[in-house]
Amino acid sequence: MDFQSPTTWQELKQIVDAGVLNELSVEYKRSVELTQLYESERNTVSKEAAIQNIYTEINQSCTTLPTGEEVALTNNKYPYDRLLQNLPGVTHVLLWFKGSVSPETAKAYLRSLGKTCCLYENPAALKSIPEISHYQVFLLNTPVSFALPTAA
Repeated sequence: MDFQSPTTWQELKQIVDAGVLNELSVEYKRSVELTQLYESERNTVSKEAAIQNIYTEINQSCTTLPTGEEVALTNNKYPYDRLLQNLPGVTHVLLWFKGSVSPETAKAYLRSLGKTCCLYENPAALKSIPEISHYQVFLLNTPVSFALPTAA
């Protein structure tokens, strides 16, 4: 595949909105080092423990939206660093949710926090933890030190 990492926010947004990320293999998204760390954790931490760790983080930072849905914004331990290598002003975080939260509702919530974002949900086949719904979220001009819990 001939894929070029985006160099502008607009290019990233177009890639996300067009669904291109669902078709990209991990080597276009994440560095070898982060991929190895990710795989190492997946091979040493049971799925049940990983789910429990995520629920702990979600419960610690849970917000109930005006529509009643519960969401939690967390740092991403394994961000798409290769995809964002040319975009130092963009941070990759996760928005976990219980039940069903539409992309429009998720974006409205993030805008209410003053965040410029684009997001997408991995298809079920690409989810490492399909039991917990979440969006991959890219935030524009958010410092790396963005104070959020990190879901395990």
